[in-house]
Amino acid sequence: DLASQSDHGLLSDDNVTAAESLLFRVENVNPGAIVEIVDRVSGQVFGNTLAIADNIEVAVDLPADAVDRTWQFVARQRVGDLISLQSVGLLVEIDRTAPHLILDSFATHVFASEPWVASLDTDESSVRFAIETGPEGMIVDSVTGGIQWTPGSQLRGLQDVSVSLEDTAGNVTRRMMSINVTSR
Repeated sequence: DLASQSDHGLLSDDNVTAAESLLFRVENVNPGAIVEIVDRVSGQVFGNTLAIADNIEVAVDLPADAVDRTWQFVARQRVGDLISLQSVGLLVEIDRTAPHLILDSFATHVFASEPWVASLDTDESSVRFAIETGPEGMIVDSVTGGIQWTPGSQLRGLQDVSVSLEDTAGNVTRRMMSINVTSR
């Protein structure tokens, strides 16, 4: 299984990550065996550890140029020249591409004391939206990206807003915008 500290992003148990270093938990191994983590498709060994107990962790460093895709990892044991059968495959999605923030319909002007709504959009299906910094009272729906705000009656001028979105693998996109508040 992929250890939760290697599973970055919105969930720590979905096997979707942007990490370059992965930690696998392997159970029911023979102490004294070399336990290898192998890419089932290519047969390449990505990491190995000498088992000192029945349940161990194996660290794997993926190359920086490892492509974004779903990898199928298996574990096997090696004792001398003998190699065990492979474990059941574990699918791990490597995604190092940050989500794209779409602001086509994002209004950058609002009148003081009047409700303002906007929507953040993305090219990915599952992200978490957030306002990192912004005017008092501005809120965003973390799932839909809908923003609501009513500027105070005395507020005028450019108001800076920093928004972010994080995808299931933990990739984050940040964008700074300004909204101009004027009198009607």
